[in-house]
Amino acid sequence: VTMDSDLQNDPADIPKMLAVLDQGYDFVAGWRRNRKDGFFLRTFPSKIANWVIRKVTGTKIHDLGCSLKVYRRDIAMELRLYGEMHRFIGVLVEGLGARVAEFEAERAAEEEVCMGGDGKPFICAECKEPMHVCEARYYKRAWDAARAQAAASRAQRRKDALALTRGLRQGANAV
Repeated sequence: VTMDSDLQNDPADIPKMLAVLDQGYDFVAGWRRNRKDGFFLRTFPSKIANWVIRKVTGTKIHDLGCSLKVYRRDIAMELRLYGEMHRFIGVLVEGLGARVAEFEAERAAEEEVCMGGDGKPFICAECKEPMHVCEARYYKRAWDAARAQAAASRAQRRKDALALTRGLRQGANAV
């Protein structure tokens, strides 16, 4: 289970989300369907960013920014996250072939919400996400190429060691 520490989501939703997980899903994403945040600084930029990300990635998840999520352990262990990639957990999980469900998360009572953060406009973080997707794809290709090169190098070293061993054996037999 993951959730922000600002208590914007109601922890009482966790058992309900676990019940959805038990219906055969691998991942349950929270969906802040009825947001009560400021429209221009929070809700509108979030809706635009979610729409763009859905179009680019093909995900069906409505609210990629909701931090309330429930995973099966094997799915969580497969995730490779860095930087601001937490907003793409749903997309990454779908890429792993997981069965995904959404749950309409309740917002905690207004007096319980602890609005923290760094004071930067929300839209700045949301606009960086397409860049992170491209960056992740680039690093995955680079990582795959490096692994392939390392495997080829190991195979060549084994081949050279085998040839050297054969040569030494043949030389020993000639004496």
